[in-house]
Amino acid sequence: VTLSDDTTYDSALALWSAGVCTDHFIQNLPFKKDSQGRLEVDKYLQLAPGVFAAGDSAAFKHNDKTLRMSVQFAITQGQKAAENLQRHFNGKDLKPFYPLDPGWVVPLANKKGCGTILGMQMFGRIPYLLHMAVCMGRSVGLKNRFKLAEHFWK
Repeated sequence: VTLSDDTTYDSALALWSAGVCTDHFIQNLPFKKDSQGRLEVDKYLQLAPGVFAAGDSAAFKHNDKTLRMSVQFAITQGQKAAENLQRHFNGKDLKPFYPLDPGWVVPLANKKGCGTILGMQMFGRIPYLLHMAVCMGRSVGLKNRFKLAEHFWK
């Protein structure tokens, strides 16, 4: 496994999966799971010492409620899990994951959207515009960003 800072761990294994349900591989692992088959993690995103899960595979509880499957949680959990994995290998104390939930938007075919943003329910062009802005900001490369902008203005 090679991290973004080029730190390499020869004896580590990284798995990635995406979707609306957990992969059969995840469901067959010998760890405790929730009703969706997601791996139950602690406040450090850890299943067992040195074993971490993040994103859609992880059932992380916050305020007694499991976080929904969401790209914003997947990204921030992935960053924290990687940081904690590095801390584990270096013999340092792990840091807990604190989720930030700005909300969610479902983009609709009519270039409108609906969802909850900062606790407010919204419908119309503004949530769609915010969704596109976030997608463009998270996209890699100028070409991909221009394609999203082109789609938005069609």
